[in-house]
Amino acid sequence: MLKKLLDGYLDIAEMENAVKLGKDILAELLSAASRLLNSSMELDEFKEIYTKPLDKIILFEEENTGNKFVGGEFKIFLMDSRNFGISYSLYFQDENEKWQKMTAKSNPMDNFYLSPGALQELTEKRTIVYDVETPNEEARKEYEEAKHQQKARPKRIE
Repeated sequence: MLKKLLDGYLDIAEMENAVKLGKDILAELLSAASRLLNSSMELDEFKEIYTKPLDKIILFEEENTGNKFVGGEFKIFLMDSRNFGISYSLYFQDENEKWQKMTAKSNPMDNFYLSPGALQELTEKRTIVYDVETPNEEARKEYEEAKHQQKARPKRIE
């Protein structure tokens, strides 16, 4: 997206929207994580926390680049004896079927948040990988509604 901005294909308003979406997604992730991480969780629960935000990232990328989402991976991995991390890789294809990859990785998270069984499984396997599915119709509807709500908000001038 930065290359498009520099090449003049993406205007400042689109860039501001992308940054706003990124901030909204991060805020949603942190909010969901803080609510759910107050107790120890299973590995599958971490994957569920990130499903909706990843749907938004996928739909935003498809809408703004025209690239088609092909698939992805969500990983939970052991960093050391006290910490684990999460990451995702999303794969898209452009109109020429050229592959595009989008990735992100978390900061270390304390193993305290994992249930004893989840920590044992992660210690044994070191990395757990989940497929990221194409957003379903419900996710697409929520994305469209959120876009309309965002457009209805007054813009702040500072």
